[in-house]
Amino acid sequence: MCALKLKEQNIFGEIKIDTSLDFLTNDSMTLTQEQQKKVDSLFANTPADYLIKINDQEVTNSIQGNAAMPMYNGGMNGGMTMGVGGQSESCVIKSHFQIYDIRTRKKVLDYISIGRAGVVFLAFDSALVDAMNSSVNNTTTYLKTGKIKF
Repeated sequence: MCALKLKEQNIFGEIKIDTSLDFLTNDSMTLTQEQQKKVDSLFANTPADYLIKINDQEVTNSIQGNAAMPMYNGGMNGGMTMGVGGQSESCVIKSHFQIYDIRTRKKVLDYISIGRAGVVFLAFDSALVDAMNSSVNNTTTYLKTGKIKF
């Protein structure tokens, strides 16, 4: 999803996706010798200018507002009705982006992009997709303009 959006927004000339190093941890101290060879090979043999690593994606939910309190309606049955109040629920995705300059092998950007989307009628799956889209849109805005809006 991110690669498609970066390509659509013309942020980079060419985008390639490589998931062969998914198993690597974020901590370079925990790499095995074989894993380190693969990382070194990636930097040495890729024709790319930058490497974008997306890791530590965290999906949570957020509830805002006050729950409606039951209220006595004073009727003959001693009936209860729901009072005033309201809550909204959102799906929140935090994605950690790290961008490396291939030539220098140095990290040039390190940031977290946050995406949110409201949950409507218990449609958690569509809220998740919308939150991911929001996170990707926020990162493309940041890479294009340098402005953080998330």
